[in-house]
Amino acid sequence: GLLDGGFMFLADVSRKLTIPHEVDFMNVSSYEGTETTGKVTISRDTKHSLEGKDVLLVDDICDTGLTMKAIFAELTQRKVKSLRACVLLNKVSRRQVDVAIDFVGADIPDEFVVGYGMDYDGNFRSLPFIGILKDQY
Repeated sequence: GLLDGGFMFLADVSRKLTIPHEVDFMNVSSYEGTETTGKVTISRDTKHSLEGKDVLLVDDICDTGLTMKAIFAELTQRKVKSLRACVLLNKVSRRQVDVAIDFVGADIPDEFVVGYGMDYDGNFRSLPFIGILKDQY
């Protein structure tokens, strides 16, 4: 799973999987405030080797696709057996690169959302719902 935003969704996905599986995390960032920087930074890597494993990459949201594409490239270099992606939210209108998302919770419009693990500069992550961040904040 990708941290920080994807941890709540990953916990829910993990509880629903009926096959034996391991959970591991990467801490990946590409945002400053409400805007993507276009640069993907991995500040925490997986603890376990992924070589030869079937990997389901779980994230909170896919918008530009830049983060997902960078992580796909990184994991492919690690010689995973298979790689599939699952996102809670998908912002197709913001896509800058093509990425294959195998499982999508919902397609959403181009709004900045918070809650259920997603934040704005560290705020609102623990909201038990997903909301749109308004300019007044």
